[in-house]
Amino acid sequence: MAHIVVLDEHIANQIAAGEVVERPSSVVKELVENAVDAGARKIDVQVEEGGLQLIRVTDNGSGIEPEDCEKAFYRHATSKLLTGRDLFQIRSLGFRGEALPSIAAVAKVQLLTSSNDSGLGRVIVIEGGSLKQNEEAAAPKGTDITIRELFYNTPARLKYMKTIQTELGHISDVMYRQALAHPEIAISLRHNGNTLLQTQGNGDLLQVIASIYGINASKAMLPIDEENLDYKLSGYIGRPDLTRSNRSGISTIVNGRYIRNQGLYQAILRAYHTLLPINRYPLIVLQLDMHPSLVDVNVHPSKLEVRFSKEPELNAFVEESIRGLLQGQVLIPQVVKQSIGKGANRSVIQEQFHFPAARADAADPRLFPQRDTADPGLSPQREAAGPGLQQLCATAGGRPYAGSVVRLAGGGAGASVLPGADPNRPAPWHLPDRSE
Repeated sequence: MAHIVVLDEHIANQIAAGEVVERPSSVVKELVENAVDAGARKIDVQVEEGGLQLIRVTDNGSGIEPEDCEKAFYRHATSKLLTGRDLFQIRSLGFRGEALPSIAAVAKVQLLTSSNDSGLGRVIVIEGGSLKQNEEAAAPKGTDITIRELFYNTPARLKYMKTIQTELGHISDVMYRQALAHPEIAISLRHNGNTLLQTQGNGDLLQVIASIYGINASKAMLPIDEENLDYKLSGYIGRPDLTRSNRSGISTIVNGRYIRNQGLYQAILRAYHTLLPINRYPLIVLQLDMHPSLVDVNVHPSKLEVRFSKEPELNAFVEESIRGLLQGQVLIPQVVKQSIGKGANRSVIQEQFHFPAARADAADPRLFPQRDTADPGLSPQREAAGPGLQQLCATAGGRPYAGSVVRLAGGGAGASVLPGADPNRPAPWHLPDRSE
């Protein structure tokens, strides 16, 4: 008796969904990538209850032809590959032909699309892999796809879903990466009616960084733009004082696709070297452009991992480019002195340490500030203490501290202690004397 049987198509689709659709964020990623490939300039994503109840992606792309709507939900059906040769020159984001049928196998799907401006399109309704509706309907140009009750027919998968906030965090991360990879597209994300992300789509990557990480973070970013015969590197890297506790702040984008690659991560960390504290990671957005033949994106079903054909050369290029940019920056903070009080009561001096925005080489005098004797309110002891404190704060922990404030308080000529410190105890660092 034969023991090998061909699985039913519905069961096969559910198995395939386990590779492609791990959680709601996987659905969002696949649908947004399809919208990008369709040439959309505006993508709106709406989710409810962490994406388990509703995921709706609307775009103004090219739409789907009426005769292709049902065919798009067949396994391994795609418009992005024609021959086997195309596998070695992937220029699109989605290409495996498994996303839509895998999603339709474990959810209730409605597709409303139109490929022209006539106002007439087509609506497709699929529940659990079974076609329920396929007819003409009024629709603007573009695609509007709605996913409801994800994993409603696979309770084992639904049981392992995390909390709503956890699933929403994964969705937000996917949308942030897509916005960073495509600043030319206006992307929005709403959860239960609340707007979590809104980009302008004007092509300004720094504005997208500000929308995601905040204005202060964007001000601490340095633009990078390098190129050789094989690769073009652009984007922004954070100053060493702008760090994160994990690698979530590192975004590597290859040909418009966000990817994860350990080799690139290590090259970035080697470039920063000792400028970063232990167990801290930089905030960085790198966009790499190369010929499609130099990268293989057909490695993993989720399309997050890729393989480079000249990986050592690429890693060396990234490391040297970042290190060269950092070496041309002033990484030791300057001191801005501000006297508080008037006349004889001017007894408190606040020193604010900050990083200059302009570039400077190693010989820049700002790296070695001269003692300021223009202020008559500064005693010789405070004057001598300034550079010592500056050096201490600049190198504490092997990294510079931006925004660190040191207050020197006291009314006597010899006062040079920190607030709360015992004036009778010697300072833990050496303050140079004029006689030395």
